[in-house]
Formats: sequence, C-alpha cells, structure tokens
Amino acid sequence: MQPLLIAAAVLCILTIPALNFLVSNRFSEAQIAANQLPTALQQLERNIGYSGFIHNFKNAILRPAEPRYYDLAIEDYESAMVELRTIDRLVEALDRPLDISALENTLEQYRRNIDVARTAAAGGASIPEVDALVRVDDAPARRDLDAIHDQAQAALDDWLRRDRLIARLQILGLTLLLLTIAAVVILILIGTGKARRDRLREAGELKDRINALSQLTAGIAHDVNNLLATIYYAVELALDDKIPDTSARFLESGRRAILRGQALTGRLLAFARPQPGQARSLSVQALFSAAEARLAPDLASGVTLHLAEDPAGLTLFCDQTQMEEALFSLLQNANEAIQRSGKGGRITLTARKSPGLQAFMRTDRDTTRPALGMAMTPSAAKSPVKGLVELIVEDDGPGMSANIRRRAFEPFYTSKADHAGSGLGLAITYGYVQSTGGDMKITSRPGAGTAVHMLLPQGGKIRPAEDTPPEEAFPPEDSSPSHKGNRVLLVEDEATLRDLMRISLENSGYLVRVADDGASALSQLRAGVEFDLLVTDIVMPGPIDGFRLAEHVARMRPGVPILYQTGNTGPDLAARMVVQAPILLKPCSPEDLETAIRTALDLAAQRRADAQD
Repeated sequence: MQPLLIAAAVLCILTIPALNFLVSNRFSEAQIAANQLPTALQQLERNIGYSGFIHNFKNAILRPAEPRYYDLAIEDYESAMVELRTIDRLVEALDRPLDISALENTLEQYRRNIDVARTAAAGGASIPEVDALVRVDDAPARRDLDAIHDQAQAALDDWLRRDRLIARLQILGLTLLLLTIAAVVILILIGTGKARRDRLREAGELKDRINALSQLTAGIAHDVNNLLATIYYAVELALDDKIPDTSARFLESGRRAILRGQALTGRLLAFARPQPGQARSLSVQALFSAAEARLAPDLASGVTLHLAEDPAGLTLFCDQTQMEEALFSLLQNANEAIQRSGKGGRITLTARKSPGLQAFMRTDRDTTRPALGMAMTPSAAKSPVKGLVELIVEDDGPGMSANIRRRAFEPFYTSKADHAGSGLGLAITYGYVQSTGGDMKITSRPGAGTAVHMLLPQGGKIRPAEDTPPEEAFPPEDSSPSHKGNRVLLVEDEATLRDLMRISLENSGYLVRVADDGASALSQLRAGVEFDLLVTDIVMPGPIDGFRLAEHVARMRPGVPILYQTGNTGPDLAARMVVQAPILLKPCSPEDLETAIRTALDLAAQRRADAQD
C-alpha cells in the first residue's frame, strides 16, 4: 500500500509543471505591461505636474535671469513624451487602443511656448508681457492627462480580470494536486508522526528549561561557592586560635555544613554544565561491582540486586567517577521506589551490546525519551568508540504513570510525596550521558516496574595501567621541602575572602602580596614585583581574567608556577585555558591550598634542577 501512495504522490508532483506549461504563461508580454503600467502613469504625472514640466515652465517665465529653468522644462517635456509613448505601447500590449494625440498636441504647444518665452525674454520683454504671450489654460491639459489615465486604468482592469480568472484556474488545479499530495503524505505518516512531533516538542521544551536553569544555577553556585570559601577560611582561622571547646564544636559543625554546601553546589554545577570528564576505557564488570558494593548498605530489606553482562568483557568509554555516580543514582531510585511502595523486590543491572542508535530510538507508548538522537560532543567524537553499549537499571516496583514518566527528566521535579529528593538525580545523569555522546529513555507503566536505559560509547581494550588508579600527585607531607618565606601573589576580587586567604598563607610562613583583579596584578607584574608563585581566581571583573593573567605571567616570568581558583567549572572554562595549571575549586580548605602550593613549588624547583643538569 505504501509504495502505491508514494507513486501517487510522485505523479501529482510531476503533474504540477505539466499543468503550468499547459495554461497561459503568466509571465507574458501582457503580464510585464500590467506590472509596468502603474509606474509609467505615475512617472508621466510627475514629469508633467507641478514638480516637473509645468513647475519649471512657470519658473522660466517668472525668473528670466535663470535660463536653466528653460532647459529643465525642455528635459521634462522630452521625458513626458517618452513616458506617454511607453504608456501607449503598454496599453496596446493589453489589447486595448489608447488615443494619446490630444495630450501630445497640448504638450507640443507648451514646448513651442518655451521657445516663444525665451525669445521674448531675450528681446527685453517684461515678465507680464512674456506671461501674456505664452499663457495657456491648464484645464484642457488636465483633462487630456485624466483621459489617458482613465483609458490606461480601464485596460489594466480588463486584463486583471482575465488574469485573475486564469490564476483561479491555476490555483484550483494546484490546490487539488496539493491536497492529493497532502492526503498521501498524511496517510504515510499516520500512526508515527504524532509520536515524533510530541517527542520533538517535549525535547525542545526540556532543552529550553534546562538551558535557563543551567544559567541560573551556574551563577548561583559560583556566588555561593565564593561565600562558602570565605566562611571556610574564617572557620579555619578561628579554629587555629585557642578557643573554648564549646566554640570549637560549634565551628566544627559549621565546617561540616560548609562541606555539605560544597557538595550541593557541586551537584548544581554538574547539572548546569555536564561534561564528559576524564574519559577512558572502563570495565563494565568493575563498574557493576563498585555499584553493588556502594548500594549494599542502603539496599532495602527483601530487595535483591542482580547483575548481567552480555557478552562478558564489555567496556565503556567514560569518566569513572561520574559513571559510578550515575549508576548509583539510578539504583538508589529503584531501591527507594520499592521501599516506599512496598511492591516488588528485584533490581536488575544489565549491560548489553547495542545494535545501534536507530534501534534505541524506537519506542512505544510506555517509553519516554527526553531528546532525539545523540548529542555528540567534541570529546566524545574523538573517543576510541568501537560501538555502543546499553546499560539498563530495571526494577519490578510500582512503576510510573504516563505523566510522571514524561516529567522524570525535568530538573527539580520529584514524584516523592514528601518531596525528599532534590529532583536533580535523573537530570544530572541525563546531562552526563548526553555529554558522552549517549542517550537515555525510560520504559514504565503503573504496576509493571520501571526500566531506565542508557546508551553509552563502548571503550577499547583495557591496558593494565588503566586498572589501577593513578598515583597521588602530591608528595607525602613530611618529604616535601619547606617553602617558608616564598613569595605568593594572590589575586582575588572578593575582598573578605582575599584578606582571609592572605592571613592563612602568612600564618603558614609565606610572604603574600595581593591584587583585587587581573589588571591590578598585571600592573604589579609590569612594575617588577617579584613573586615565586601566582594564585589567581579565574572569573574576575574587567578585561583580564585569571587565564589572561596567567598568559602574561608565563610570557614575562617563565617558570613561575601558577594555581587557578574558581567557584565555577565546566567545559567552557577548560576550553579557554591556554596556560595549563591545576584548578582548585572553591571552597578549598587552607590545607588543600597549602598542599597545592607546596606541590607547585616543588615541581618548579625540580624543573629548574633538571634544566641545570
């Protein structure tokens, strides 16, 4: 049936140019004449009227000392005659006769009067005398011009009526053909078109909401991180002093609250700017084992977790930390759904080789996908992808209604009755999966459980070095040489945080100079201020941010180590980094900052020693 419908549509499409060829050609000489006639009539009136021939003719009589008006009047006369003959030709093309002789005679009389007036004025006649010689009643000229206009307009109206009739016939024929084509297309698309349109609309709405919320949450997280960093340093400095035990306990509680706030802003930033992280090939079996061990303490009573891998030995190309967080979040959702409802008792985590994106995109009425296709990012596109792997977290719990399933990927949406969740778990997981070049979907219905599918890039063979985590970059604290007395240039636009960091570093024995923005630090650099290490915020007001400042330092003071600090993160920041250096995320504890400083100074000293050797 469908091939017959397609053949009918093709036949209708081919009929359109044939119909157009058989009917009268709308771009004939008459069509061109009809298009040009109104403009020609307007031009004739301008050439004759009070802004043209008549205007200059009268000025020539009244201003004999300015002979240019005679020449202008003659030019307008000649232009009017050209336009008049053009109108005669255009009207003739519309199959209507036009009598222009009366207006031609009138214009020729005016033209002869120009010569009479010029000769009389040259002979010394006064203005009234010249005017009396050439005065002509303008009424006949007006009537002649109106007659030309009426005849031309009548010819145009007749042609337009004929043209409209032809156009109606053409439109009727084309309409019938287009309706036939439309009916064929509707019959072809019926059954699948509505679902596709709904998915596109929902994907667009979700993308718009995520973009808006991403900008908001990223800005909030950045500012909150700066505030948390300020409080963190204030608490640490207070704890360094001799204070009562009760006050110390209060401050310890404050420090724990800061760390919880840091974790919250980290989740906000993960939602606002999902990124593939440090992707590498990872064993699915190892990821499953880590997820099982992490879920075990929280697994509800009577609930069992089953792991399946088909075929064995699958790998993923992804960031280990973020992938483990994504799996744990989905497993925890399934566990809590069973625990809260009291229905079900089995969670299955499955990995299988995917047949491809097209197969993954096929859905039924119980399946929801937040977007169409895979959003390939630059880092994902460069990955050693060998294929696609589908991870499925499935439970036999209460399932989801259609409305909950459609909204499941929305940020800050939670279906929990007590609103205990933040509503960011699935949104963050979806953002991360998309950043790897993958996709997600949910299959669920009430009483039949839920299955969350993740489509991810397959990794390559795992080298032995990849099975063991990298060694800690920081040397043991007792083996690091002392850097007391080293000079640090601290650049931070938050005044309170800058003062607290300065005090903390000075208490650790460093000599600290401060700058409140990139421009101020650059001025010190150009003034010859010496320093052994630069600690700079990235996002600062003014044209010089932390990355730009680091470029100046690397060019003017090569070898000076650099540390970046920021309350924000994301691929946009990493893409702008020209001078590579560690980035410390705010709030950063004084201990972590000092460790990073010691490490940077040690590495710089080692490079200098290697260069001397």
